[in-house]
Amino acid sequence: MTLNQQAPKFWNTRRNEKARRIESVQAVAQGKVLPTNPVTVILETLIASGDRVVLEGNN
Repeated sequence: MTLNQQAPKFWNTRRNEKARRIESVQAVAQGKVLPTNPVTVILETLIASGDRVVLEGNN
């Protein structure tokens, strides 16, 4: 008789992915404030395909 072995489940994949993305921007960031010059590069690093993005404006 053989047992079905499954890979372990990770319940914090979203939290780990968020931490990885934030760490990738820490080299450019100055604390919690992001410089305005490389904002395009920062956003391209933080936002991945399939992410939901909400834009708000002050009309």
